[in-house]
Amino acid sequence: MSPREFDRAVRVLFPAGDGAPGRASFEALMRRFPDEEKDGWTKR
Repeated sequence: MSPREFDRAVRVLFPAGDGAPGRASFEALMRRFPDEEKDGWTKR
């Protein structure tokens, strides 16, 4: 499910949402919570 599809599905339960995050917000989240190598593999 894409972020956009997830957003639309969640709006059924929480209609007052602000929508999917913009590019800058998403990149800030990726910097704050980077994928880390664990047990010899990297999440991508």
